[in-house]
Formats: sequence, structure tokens, C-alpha cells
Amino acid sequence: TMNPKKPNISTELEAMTVIDLQEEAELVGLELYDAVLGNPIHAQNINVSGCKFNNVDIYESRLQKFRANDFIAERGDMSVVNYSNSTFIRSEFISIRLTGTNFTQTTFLDVVFSSCKLNMANFRYSKFKRVLFVDCEISEADFSGSSFELVVFENCTIEKVRFEQCTVKSLDVSESQISDTFGWLSMKNVTISPVQLIEISPLIAQEIGLQIRDI
Repeated sequence: TMNPKKPNISTELEAMTVIDLQEEAELVGLELYDAVLGNPIHAQNINVSGCKFNNVDIYESRLQKFRANDFIAERGDMSVVNYSNSTFIRSEFISIRLTGTNFTQTTFLDVVFSSCKLNMANFRYSKFKRVLFVDCEISEADFSGSSFELVVFENCTIEKVRFEQCTVKSLDVSESQISDTFGWLSMKNVTISPVQLIEISPLIAQEIGLQIRDI
């Protein structure tokens, strides 16, 4: 099993339920909990270090160039948030709704997504290294143009997901359910199961332009 490095977070965090997130805010050693931040936040270049977001609702916020080190987000709604051009290092997303969230051109290093809803999430042109997706729903998401190194999808549902033009050093999807997923031509170095091979063979044939004669 591939184990990303764990977030290094103090057991004595400053607890808050209200916070005013501005451009270039620096959050260090905070636990933000049960917070509904009202109107969507529009604030780029936020730095978060050694923090927990517990049941925080930041739906539709625009948080481009967000930088998180040693960060845990558990429960809450981050749907349709714009995290493009962000960086997450030693971070965990646990039971978070990430429907339609924009992670384009984002770097994930030692990150875990656990029991998250990632339907229609956009990960185009992102970089993943030592990343674990476990027990996640991932339908109609887009990973096109991304790079994968030591990445595992474990017990996930992967449906109608795009992986075109990806660069793969090591990616294991063998313990997940995959259907109607595209981009297999760029998926060298991906580990799949024998059952998955039977299921995806028609998709590979379609991508390379084989004509299958009717029996």
C-alpha cells in the first residue's frame, strides 16, 4: 500500500467559527469549525499551514493560488470552489463534497481524498505524487493532461472520467470500479485488474480506431 506522508498538525489549535478570509491571508495553527462563510469568498494567494477545516461550507468560493501545507478538511461543502493553480502538501480531504470543484493546474503532494464526492471535478493539467483516493465517488471528472506518480484509487467508483494525454509513472486503479472512462491510450504504467481489462478492452479498441465486426 502506498502511504502519503501525514499532515503535521498540533493538538492545540486555536478554534474559530468565524473568519474573514482576505487576499494573501496567512492562516497558521487554526481549527475552523461549523463555519458557513456566507457569501462566496473571492481571495487569491491564501496560505494555510497546520490547520483544520471541520464542517466548513465555502461553496462557490474563488480561492485561486491557494497554498496548503499540513492541512485537514473534514466534512463540509467545497463544491464549485475555484482552487486553480493551487498547491496541497501533506493534506487530507475527508468526507468533503467537491462536486464541480476546479483544481486545474494544481499540485498534490502527499494528499489523501477519503470518502469524497468528486463528481464533475476538474483536475486538468494537475500533478499528483503520492496521492491516495479511497472510497470516493468520481463521475464525469476530468484529469486530462495530468501527471501521476505513486497514485492509487482504492475502492472508488470511477465513471465517465477523462484521462486523455496524461503522463503516468505509477497509477493503480485495480481496486476500483471503472466504467465509460476515456484516455486509455495515454495510460501506460497503469495497474488494472483482469476483470477491468475485459471491461475496458472495447474502449481501447474504439480509441485506436478498430472496427469490430458483428458476429
